[in-house]
Amino acid sequence: MPANRSNKRPASSKRLVILATLLLIAIGAGESVLRYQEHVLPSLHINTLAEGKVDTDEAAARQNSEEHPEVPNASDMSRLKASALFRQALALSKSGDSTAAVSHYRTLLNNKPNHQMAAINLAIILVDSGRCKEALPVLRHAREISGTTRKGKVYALTAQCLAMQGQLDIALTHYERSILFRPTHASTWRKYAKALAQAGRPYSEVSMAHKRALALSPDRSTFWLEWADYQFRHLDFQGAIATLEAPDRAKQLKESLHWKRSRLLSLSYLEVTRLSSAKRTFHDVQKSVSGTPALYDQAIFELAAKNRSKAQSLLARIEVETDEVRLVKALTLQEQRRFHEADAIWQSMTQSPRYRSYAQFKSAALALKSGGTGANSGSDATRIDKAHDVLNQLIQTPVELSTLHYHFALIYEAQNDFSASEQSIRKALELKPENRSYQLLLAKTHSALGRHQEALDLVQKLVQKYPNNRKVIRR
Repeated sequence: MPANRSNKRPASSKRLVILATLLLIAIGAGESVLRYQEHVLPSLHINTLAEGKVDTDEAAARQNSEEHPEVPNASDMSRLKASALFRQALALSKSGDSTAAVSHYRTLLNNKPNHQMAAINLAIILVDSGRCKEALPVLRHAREISGTTRKGKVYALTAQCLAMQGQLDIALTHYERSILFRPTHASTWRKYAKALAQAGRPYSEVSMAHKRALALSPDRSTFWLEWADYQFRHLDFQGAIATLEAPDRAKQLKESLHWKRSRLLSLSYLEVTRLSSAKRTFHDVQKSVSGTPALYDQAIFELAAKNRSKAQSLLARIEVETDEVRLVKALTLQEQRRFHEADAIWQSMTQSPRYRSYAQFKSAALALKSGGTGANSGSDATRIDKAHDVLNQLIQTPVELSTLHYHFALIYEAQNDFSASEQSIRKALELKPENRSYQLLLAKTHSALGRHQEALDLVQKLVQKYPNNRKVIRR
């Protein structure tokens, strides 16, 4: 049976409590507070230099100058010089001269240390240029002199810097503080989700943060494409399909991103053996986007169409072999029943940080697929044991767990341990109760345990719900 995850991740439940608290703040009273703040205070976005109102001191200086133009005092002159210097720095930054802009902001802060926007804008330039060692002291100062929404921005920038330096746990804490100040800032939730993923946090935590970012900004195509990509690589194939199939998603995309969506969606369909859906996706994009599809996209289509040799020849023509190309090569070799060659690719891809979990899973699933239907022979038993060991390792990693429980159930079925198989498939169904494949395996397990009426009742419900599905009808 799979190992217990609780001993491996003692901080997981604490992190989930923090996430739930942040979500409650974002959804509930926090939003009404923020709406007031956003109307009263300047809105500051993470990747945009803050123009804002220069500050109340400058406004006072202007008023004073208008009332007494002939006798400006030293304080008025200082404020006016600060205003001019700030505007010059802002203009230099917008023109791309970041070196001169940094110099102007530093000069301004030397003369007016409490200028919030100068400190924040200087930090933005330093963070964006990867100069985090210089940025962190500026951010500490900005945090001390800033308040409310601006403090939230400073925490987010600090988190971004810390994440770049590999200090992920501290970065996550700063993102959480930022969210407390700006609970409806979608970009911060997105970066928080990416930092959670980078830190190897559980799939459920990453999922919660990504979903919040999407809820706050549902039309941002980059948000849901990133989320679907993470879902696919972490074994939530049905989840990736749901994300990519959501109404009007394709209409939101720039032409350059249509094929990216098509690839993710087609590969997800292949994982759940919806071949006709994968082919339809290719044709739909081909109709709506100009130009010839890339060799990689054509190869995915031919694989879905079961033209494996053609898919292989298309892949052979690709000059640069990326992880994505190797992935489709391995899938093609599997369909050609060249299991040893396919597994060699999966094993090599376990060294890829991006595809490690997916490649380990595919290697385990391949061991099951190539291991026959029972565990009587020594070679079959060895392959099944290998699959079990790999899945036990994977269950301690940030992947979608229902897929693993389903494959544990397949392992126990191959070992004729139908009671253990039933326990595993029920765990999968707790996470994905509507999954058709999981329900069919449960019906098969009921039958193997002699509970034929339960199996029949379950299959009849599935036939009523999916009257045209071949797998259901065969069962």
